Amino acid sequence: AGSILFITDQHRVRRISPGPDSQVKTVAGDECGFRDGVASLAKFNGPQGLCADLERRVLYVADTLNCAVRTVTFDGHVVTFCVAPSPVELQAPVDVATSGKGVVFVCDRLRHCIFELRQQQMGDTTVTTANRTITQGVMMPRALALHPTGGLYVLCMYKVVRVTDAGSIELIA
Repeated sequence: AGSILFITDQHRVRRISPGPDSQVKTVAGDECGFRDGVASLAKFNGPQGLCADLERRVLYVADTLNCAVRTVTFDGHVVTFCVAPSPVELQAPVDVATSGKGVVFVCDRLRHCIFELRQQQMGDTTVTTANRTITQGVMMPRALALHPTGGLYVLCMYKVVRVTDAGSIELIA
């Protein structure tokens, strides 16, 4: 977010402020486990990829060994966005990307697919739904990147593919 770098480190989400007085600060988590709530008391289990949604003021975190996607709000709370088995059966979410419009892409290495998820408000309840599942051409996906003009880039085993907004797969490298 801006000139700040967010990373995952063991069971934590950390913030690095670059510059001559560089600082590393734990934003959420510390111990292995699964707990939502105040960020300093939250628990993660092997988080890997993350991305920021600046409009919603939230980080999405692939909490790999908990088979979940979690959010860390900029005001310091951790909330589960998606956990197996609902709405999809995550097995190894390793990376996430967001369009900034409430859509979150989840890269699941063991399921060999990309899930497109959306969170919606239904009365007093927030519900996460699966829009689509991308399986063609994404064997052992490892990382995601959204291009500003459209398209989702996926680093797979030995190749990079682009998933167009229409859903077709193009080999990039």
